[in-house]
Amino acid sequence: MKNGPYEMVVAPPNYPGKRYRGRYCYEHILIWWLNTGEMPDLGEVVHHRDENKRNNTFTNLEKKTVAKHTSDHHPSAEMMTINCFWCQTPYDIRASLFRDRAKAYGHTNFCCSRSCQVSKQQREIIRR
Repeated sequence: MKNGPYEMVVAPPNYPGKRYRGRYCYEHILIWWLNTGEMPDLGEVVHHRDENKRNNTFTNLEKKTVAKHTSDHHPSAEMMTINCFWCQTPYDIRASLFRDRAKAYGHTNFCCSRSCQVSKQQREIIRR
């Protein structure tokens, strides 16, 4: 039986894991349990190495922490270094955040910090 991208099967009577509708379990977790004798603890997942959630062979499965699993699927964002518009101090910013701000504000003249930005705004008011 399908459940989204995963396969569900009837759980054996001695299956220690979670049952869905009182009867079914995820096939990949069942296969992990049958081969290792252990269930994933809280904060662990059984991961499909080839990312094909229907390939439930034991050699394609591995146990990972949720944090490791998340970082593998969502690598850290690309960073870029730019210079502060006001003080010229170089600082790092996520490339996606830089693009979003440039699109929203229509320019790329950004400050390195809130205090630097406020100082810039105050100096512009004084000049007027």
